[in-house]
Amino acid sequence: MAKILLIEDDTTLSAMIADVLRHDGHDIDGASDGGLGLEKVVSGQYDLVILDWHLPSMSGIDICHEARRQGVASRILMLTSASGLSDSESGLDAGADDYLTKPFAMLELVARIKALLRRPQELIPNELHCADVVLFVQPAEVFKGGVKLDLRPAEYSLLEFLLRHRGTVFSSEDLLDRVWHSDAEVGYDAVSTCVKRLRAKIDTDGNTSIIKTIHSVGYLIE
Repeated sequence: MAKILLIEDDTTLSAMIADVLRHDGHDIDGASDGGLGLEKVVSGQYDLVILDWHLPSMSGIDICHEARRQGVASRILMLTSASGLSDSESGLDAGADDYLTKPFAMLELVARIKALLRRPQELIPNELHCADVVLFVQPAEVFKGGVKLDLRPAEYSLLEFLLRHRGTVFSSEDLLDRVWHSDAEVGYDAVSTCVKRLRAKIDTDGNTSIIKTIHSVGYLIE
């Protein structure tokens, strides 16, 4: 038996899923609001979280990202609409373990859940390093040479994302989707401005920046 949190605002679908999973012997907790769902994710000990993408007050992608930022290791299964297939990549980047598009068969859902529950939970590292820069996930702090830096939320999120995906180049469009995903009004210039501010805080004078610019492609931390 697993302890499962179901965050879904469609009451009919939520009831159907809960009935099926309880029939399989699982302990089901629920939430229909994004904000409440996040509180439960970070405060409860769940083996699995089933998380809808579109929720009141807070999106599933934001819940997933924040849960991972706070070190939550529960397996996460994202539910996305058929028209939002591109959401799957963003969901996996934010820390989801798998995704399922709506509408789906309950047998498929049960199969995905069984597969996820067989996976060992991976520990989410609380420290990310590069040169003399150390990023702590919980609490959300960054130090350079042992000195705490004053980073804006976007700067912290960008640094965390690049550190978690070291060696991968991301375009400005990629970063807008995956770091600024909740703010549709932000433009490409926000990325370059944020990178410039971040470099000024984390780089050492006279040394090459730890954030590399690949001309006409994007940014990475090697």
